[in-house]
Amino acid sequence: MKAVKFEMLIVIGLVVCLVFAYPVGAQQKRLLIVANDANYALAQPWIGLLEGESVPFLRIKAPEFEKYKNERYIAILGGPNETEGIGDIVKKALTKEEVDFVSQPGNNKMYLKNDVWQSGQRVLVFAGGTKEAAARARTSNREKWIGYLNEWFDTQISAESMVGY
Repeated sequence: MKAVKFEMLIVIGLVVCLVFAYPVGAQQKRLLIVANDANYALAQPWIGLLEGESVPFLRIKAPEFEKYKNERYIAILGGPNETEGIGDIVKKALTKEEVDFVSQPGNNKMYLKNDVWQSGQRVLVFAGGTKEAAARARTSNREKWIGYLNEWFDTQISAESMVGY
């Protein structure tokens, strides 16, 4: 009888440990990329870099975003003037002043936003007044986003690995 009680305590203890070690809804560590087809096409050299450096990612389009908006790491490709729902997502991630700035022709900027849709979240927004300007926000801020990716995914991306990017 004592042996059965002891075994049950061990099983209960293991179950409790598993519950706390793997919380309900735990997500795998990956970068969620939100982009329409045009912006994703412009980002192919960057996508290739992510693949080559084994950075785990999932690409979705704006209509799927609600299902994934609580991911820990998100990259949004495009500005507030984008179609297909990207602009609406950007407007929720950025302040009004930031939206006004990147909406202007020729302007672009990379933003790192914290805790946008959930606590502990990091959201990179590569935004501009046009698709091309948004792409420039990504290419002109390499050093910054390399640092973020290295920190988030324990990678060692370097300038040498970016030849051709």
